[in-house]
Amino acid sequence: MPQAATLPQLCPGTPVGTQAVRSILTGVTWLRWPTSVEARIALGFEYQSQGYQDEALIQFEVAARLRPRYPDIQYNLGLLYQAHGRGEDALRCFGKALEINPDYLEARVQYGLTLARSGDFAGAATELATAAAKSPQFADVRLYLGYCLMKGGHISEASE
Repeated sequence: MPQAATLPQLCPGTPVGTQAVRSILTGVTWLRWPTSVEARIALGFEYQSQGYQDEALIQFEVAARLRPRYPDIQYNLGLLYQAHGRGEDALRCFGKALEINPDYLEARVQYGLTLARSGDFAGAATELATAAAKSPQFADVRLYLGYCLMKGGHISEASE
């Protein structure tokens, strides 16, 4: 499978952050591997690491269209939607990742946290309780669960 080119490989010595570099990366990836999911994912992560969230989102959206049943794509797309303030889209992606792989702990936690951000503390508590039961070693999940229980009016359960 072809590997996506990185910024240093394509443009050695070019200052990162220029529109030209972004255009070159997108153009090279599209011309060489227009349907390569791996290239889209690699490019999405590269954009994300350089702070180009909009471009990263585009690459992950394309990857999701090319391979909709890949849970890691759905999860990362959900994170990008969250960063863009698109909670409903993030919920859809995290839900799809869980539909594909019900044991995807990170997706379940993000699904619960996104529900909490939308004010659905009961739904969030359900998801986080499932995550906490499957991975009791993660204290942060239990902390999030306690917060959601407390916000939902279940003070005694939250203290456990």
